[in-house]
Amino acid sequence: MLRMLDAEYHDGVRLLCLTPHYHPGFFGDNREAVQKRFIELQGKEASRRWPGMRITLGNELRYDQNSVSWLENGLCNTMNGTRYILTDYLEGEDRNFIMNGMYELLRAGYKPILAHAERYRNLSRNLSDIRELRSKGIPIQVNAQSVLGKAGFFERSRCRKMLSNHLVDLICSDGHNLDRRPPGVSECAAVLEQKYGAEYARALCFENAFRILNGEPILMNWS
Repeated sequence: MLRMLDAEYHDGVRLLCLTPHYHPGFFGDNREAVQKRFIELQGKEASRRWPGMRITLGNELRYDQNSVSWLENGLCNTMNGTRYILTDYLEGEDRNFIMNGMYELLRAGYKPILAHAERYRNLSRNLSDIRELRSKGIPIQVNAQSVLGKAGFFERSRCRKMLSNHLVDLICSDGHNLDRRPPGVSECAAVLEQKYGAEYARALCFENAFRILNGEPILMNWS
């Protein structure tokens, strides 16, 4: 954990949301362990080791029919206590299950973010499903490593297509470790700026994350 945060800090990150997976069936009941580790990070060591970096807490919710009750009972963390909730699915999940799950969270008063949207092979290849979700105000997130082509051809191609159509709202590291899935967004931000412009790159890699963690509307309208 400390080495991961060191890597984020040296990459220039100064606002960070930790999003461990949440689904008791898939990942076990990890809520108490997550809270304990987060409290440790809030101690004096954090300000000494990573001066100027604000660390917040959320979860990456693996959606199922119990998700709303988990949120309402405080078992799953939203993004820094806001109504935004990072939401993911199995890569091969049924299209209708994904769409209906996002709408159920919306109806319950939450603001679901579709995590690593480039992975879902059953969402429409012509991006109509992505457009539909965004039309309802649902932010679309993709991973920095996918944009850079480090997660496979399909993911890279899907990311580039969404970016070219301005259908991405948030870039995240999705860092899991320092080897196979390391954190790091700065390299991706440089590529985005070169290909899609500085304004869009800043919104995806900084501005929208800041707005989400403060519970504010994000930037979604692009020409």
